[in-house]
Amino acid sequence: MTGLLAAALTGCGGSGGGSDDSYTPPALQNGPGGTLLGFYAETQDANDPNAEVGGIYVDAPKDEGRIKGRASFRYFDCQDNNSNNLEIEGNKLTSYLSGTIEGALDSTSTNENNTEILLAFDKLSYSRADDKYTGGYVLDQDGNDSRTVKDCNGNDQDFVVAHKGTITLYPSDTVFPNDFKVDVNAAGNLVSWSGAPNGVRKALIDVIDPNAIGNSTAKGIVYQTISTSVLPTHIVPNDAVTDNTNYVVVVQLFDENNKPLAFKQVTAKF
Repeated sequence: MTGLLAAALTGCGGSGGGSDDSYTPPALQNGPGGTLLGFYAETQDANDPNAEVGGIYVDAPKDEGRIKGRASFRYFDCQDNNSNNLEIEGNKLTSYLSGTIEGALDSTSTNENNTEILLAFDKLSYSRADDKYTGGYVLDQDGNDSRTVKDCNGNDQDFVVAHKGTITLYPSDTVFPNDFKVDVNAAGNLVSWSGAPNGVRKALIDVIDPNAIGNSTAKGIVYQTISTSVLPTHIVPNDAVTDNTNYVVVVQLFDENNKPLAFKQVTAKF
């Protein structure tokens, strides 16, 4: 408390016996826990012309405590369906999430000649007005990390892991816009959506094993794809999922600058 505020409170209490001049500030409110779903978006950079997005989920306690989850860095169809599931570990403190994203990619860094990667995020902040957590992350090195996927459908595929970006996480029941719908046709492993707003240039589709969400050692994102097709559909490969098994399917749409335009998750069988 400042001196002026303390003096004001004391003055209101008066000088008579039995007055209570103590002041207890209200407790900080906890942000929501449970399954949080969303994306990370690389910061646009002249040295990284193809700033990407990727799926992310976090299992967080209702109050305070440990968080865990996964982030997917699978960018190419030539990569194994459940590859590049990086482990998330950290903590929730009232309305903030902090932690690390760490693991191995099936690619080679030209900076350090290895596959390991580490990112850190500090205080993803929950906004009650927007009902989401947002904040930044940084790569544990100076500058971007140039990488190569060897023999990607017959050719080496170069890409860049940006040195920083942002993370956005929503409670699992989030839907926007209100009329955005996602359907799964198990007969053909077809994921489709409707009610998308104007300006969509990219679709991020993640298929998640719900039984893995609470297990920090499980690679819960069994499939991810990033599509720039204008068609509001995508076929999930047969070998990525098990028949007659429940999965969480998350569809997120973005504009050309990776601004989120639509979000919805459904639980469905393939």
